[in-house]
Amino acid sequence: YKHSVVGSHNKIGGFLEAGQGNLESVISHQLRYPLRTAKLSMQHVLKNDEPALRAKRELQKISNIIEEAICFLDKLEVIQKLERKMYEVGEEEIDLSSFIYDLARKFSNETTRKKLSLEVKLRSGKTIVRSDPFVLENIIYNILANAVKYSKNLGRVTIEIGKQDGKILIKVLDQGIGIPRSDLDHLCSMFYRASNIKDGNEGSGLGLYIAKLFTSLIGGSLRFESEIDQGTCVFLTFPVVTT
Repeated sequence: YKHSVVGSHNKIGGFLEAGQGNLESVISHQLRYPLRTAKLSMQHVLKNDEPALRAKRELQKISNIIEEAICFLDKLEVIQKLERKMYEVGEEEIDLSSFIYDLARKFSNETTRKKLSLEVKLRSGKTIVRSDPFVLENIIYNILANAVKYSKNLGRVTIEIGKQDGKILIKVLDQGIGIPRSDLDHLCSMFYRASNIKDGNEGSGLGLYIAKLFTSLIGGSLRFESEIDQGTCVFLTFPVVTT
């Protein structure tokens, strides 16, 4: 689970208004490296008489890098709206099982590459809720992204949907690298990076922070349990009106 501590509990607006350089330097790093990589790849394609297939692969790599940079900026925009309380929670009927199945399919390329088993289990029958689909997607997607990313090859990711104490309970279990106990309380801090993550396996450091903001917005909670080299379980609970 990603991230590196850079003013964990400060808001984006607070960083900028205070004139502190921490956030700006992090954003600069997050954008400069992928854009520089894209530039080098493009120069390689332009300067060399590459076979069509190899050139196509390089261009696809560039496209992916640009998409990651755009995604990073999109996340910053979402955080800004949430922290300024500019997002109004909507409400519509959602079939949680179908909703989560659809989200899980977005990870099919990665699960196929790593030969992962991704399973959705219903613990309390069909669960229809009224909530905000954009909010739920951002929460669950970011949790799933970490579970898949840090799972070992041939492992299993399980999503359990149920109810507990009148609330919806969603558990995401993986068999990944696990999280040191000393890091668990900091996972949802902005730009926090767990101490056992290798340098080559990092992301924007914003996913779980966004998940936490959206979870708070709907009156929910996130909790983590983990053991090194055994895996992690994320508990998401939120109150909703069931139908």
